Amino acid sequence: MTKKSETYEVQHFAYNTGWANTWTIDSPDGTSEPETFETEEAAQAALDEMFAELEAEIAAGQRDPDDTYDRDEFRIAISCYCEHHEAVWNGIALAITYEPDWLNCSRDNGLDTAHLEIRAISPEGMPLPITETGYRSHFTSAETVASYGGPVAFVLAWLDEEANTPAWRRREAAARQLALF
Repeated sequence: MTKKSETYEVQHFAYNTGWANTWTIDSPDGTSEPETFETEEAAQAALDEMFAELEAEIAAGQRDPDDTYDRDEFRIAISCYCEHHEAVWNGIALAITYEPDWLNCSRDNGLDTAHLEIRAISPEGMPLPITETGYRSHFTSAETVASYGGPVAFVLAWLDEEANTPAWRRREAAARQLALF
């Protein structure tokens, strides 16, 4: 099963930071987090609302016409595009989350940085050749993942390769020995 998800954000351009999401949602406890939107249309509506409020302030004499923003300083961008996959390796159900352009590094900085999260979900937390806890966060390149045929093929090949290491073979042998008692 593959499920794709993405969120959108309003980004503002400043010469010292480049494109960045400067919109936040403040919580009553004093913390804040970046504001994101479920759809591109919702992000655009929020941006349009901001400009309508600025125009209303200017019309009411509450804001100097020279103290405003230019629409060209803003853009709507995908803040996170993730793919969610399920696979089975050696009888262990896995959840694989893949973000091919981690933190928009490729788009904004020209860096090919992808991120994978691998979880053993059944049995939950089952050790894997790449993790003793059943969870692994791994950075690689989207090009490398694509060369294997996608995130599922990449993870399964990685698990197969690591399962052939002496350390994993010893672990498997010890587990089989304990199962005899």
